[in-house]
Amino acid sequence: MKASKSHVWKQLRCFGFMIMKKLALGKEEHRIQEEAWHLVECFDSMKGSSLDPSLLLGHAVADVICTVVFEGCFSVEDENFHRLLGSIDYIAAFGNSFQHFLYEFIPWVMDCVPGPKEKTFCGTERVRSFIQQEIRSHEEIGRTDEPENFIDFYLAQMAKTKEDPRSTYNGDNLVQSIFDLFLAGIETETTSLHWAMLYMVA
Repeated sequence: MKASKSHVWKQLRCFGFMIMKKLALGKEEHRIQEEAWHLVECFDSMKGSSLDPSLLLGHAVADVICTVVFEGCFSVEDENFHRLLGSIDYIAAFGNSFQHFLYEFIPWVMDCVPGPKEKTFCGTERVRSFIQQEIRSHEEIGRTDEPENFIDFYLAQMAKTKEDPRSTYNGDNLVQSIFDLFLAGIETETTSLHWAMLYMVA
C-alpha cells in the first residue's frame, strides 16, 4: 500500500510540475498579471478607507488557480463562488483544529459527537462537486489535442496512458489533485499576501 501511494505521488507530482511550468510560460502568465492589476484597482477604489482584505485576496488567488486549472474566473459579486471559498476556508480551518486531531486518532468516538466535521464534509462535497462539474464540461468540449489548462492536459494524459496498468491518471486522482490545489493554494497564498501587505504598511 505504501509503495502504491508512493508511485501515485511521484507520478502526479512530476506531472503537476511539468504542467505548471508549461502554463507559466504560456498565456496564463499574462492572465495572472491581469488578476494582480485587478486586485490593485480594487484596493485603489477604496480611496484609503479601512477594509478587511481577506475576501479580495482570497478571490484573487482563487481566480488565478481557476485560470490555471480550467480557464475560468468569477465576479467578486458571485455568491456561489463566495460559498465555495467559504467552504474551502472552513475545511482548511478544521484541518488545523484540535477537533480534527481527535477525529484522526479516535474517529469512532468523534463520529458520535456532533461538531464541525459534518459541516466540513458538506463543504468538501460542495468543492468536489464543483470540480467534477468543470471536468465534465471539459470532457464534453474535448480539447485534448490542444490542451490549454490543467484539466485539458490531465485528460490528454489519461487518454495516452489508458492502456498502462500502472498509470495513476484517472478521474478520481484528477478531482483530488484539483481539490488539493484549491485547498493548499488558496490558504497558503492568501496568508502570504496578508503578511506581505502587513509588512508594506508597517
